[in-house]
Amino acid sequence: MLNTVLLGLLAIGFTGCVTRHNVRVDALSTGEGQGGSYELVSITPGVESGDLFFKEVSRYLRPVLANKRFHPARDGEYGDLLIEVDAYLSDPMTETESYSEPIYMETRGHYRSYRVPVVNQEGKIVSYSYGGSWSPPRTYVGGWMDYDRQITVYDKILHLSARRILGEDEYSDEVWAVTIAMRGESTDYRSSLPYMLVAAEPFIGARTEGEEIIRIKDDSEDVQAFRAALSNVR
Repeated sequence: MLNTVLLGLLAIGFTGCVTRHNVRVDALSTGEGQGGSYELVSITPGVESGDLFFKEVSRYLRPVLANKRFHPARDGEYGDLLIEVDAYLSDPMTETESYSEPIYMETRGHYRSYRVPVVNQEGKIVSYSYGGSWSPPRTYVGGWMDYDRQITVYDKILHLSARRILGEDEYSDEVWAVTIAMRGESTDYRSSLPYMLVAAEPFIGARTEGEEIIRIKDDSEDVQAFRAALSNVR
């Protein structure tokens, strides 16, 4: 009986719970460099612009930049902007996570007897009918117990810095920059990028008043639309 109730409560918990991702976004802008053509270059130590990891990050960036009226520079031509890309996973960090577990209680079963009077046509009691009912044991949540545990987490970090291209190897100061970070136990950088970029898109080329925390559901329609657009990018 107890196992059946536990499985039922777990099923309700899993179906009613949607994972939320917290994405931290910090952006600055001079108001210049809005739209136009761009060139992407890696500035992550140990990652060259020709490496597959950088090419994959660039593929994720292109639909987001396109939504902000940026497009890749044509081969053999200078772009309007040089966008430096720093994409990396942080060193492991230890955090304390609080969680709660239910305390299950069980009532004992009991038998309840009853007596029902039998009346005649004149409304007089002539006899009694006897019976009873059995109430089986019942399991319920009697409270919750709070616990703490140590977990290892990582920051997935993406920093973009844009400068105007003035000529060959000649660039302006930064015209806009954005830093995006998402923390979690996973070390899978690519699986985090859709949430990071959907959260950051409104702030690319713009500015935030300090660090913004954007919360995105696992089943976000914006993330689904991003993945659909990504399937057309090579």
